[in-house]
Amino acid sequence: AIWDKYEGHALVKDVLVLGRSVDEAGRLHTRRLLTMLGNPPAIFKPFFGTRPFYLLEESTVDLPAQRMEVVVRNINFVSFIESSSTSVYTPSATDKARTDYSITVRTSAFLRWAGAGLSRKLEEYVSGRLMGNVRDGERVLTSWAEVRRRA
Repeated sequence: AIWDKYEGHALVKDVLVLGRSVDEAGRLHTRRLLTMLGNPPAIFKPFFGTRPFYLLEESTVDLPAQRMEVVVRNINFVSFIESSSTSVYTPSATDKARTDYSITVRTSAFLRWAGAGLSRKLEEYVSGRLMGNVRDGERVLTSWAEVRRRA
């Protein structure tokens, strides 16, 4: 389900698998390029315009440890915004039928010439978009898990 979580997503226009490999420890590593298009608020159009926003997603699936980590970060517009999220999925310690999920989001805007107010608004906008994508992915994974439980 994690590989299909962007299917039909309104903002994600393309997902390109850059590579998949299995390391010596048996962990699956996947790198994907996400192309996102959106309509930013007018205040941010001078920065983003109508250009796509590119994200690099790096996933590691460790079956023996029953752990999956997904790191997503922007790879363009880095001269004025850096945003990343790290999601970790592990079996629940209290309910073996459930999965625990945690996320850390970091966003920093570098608009020194524009002042702290505009930088903070840009950080909030990008973080909000990123968290919206995370929630969409979480809904897909949850519905997939529910279907698997019933089967």
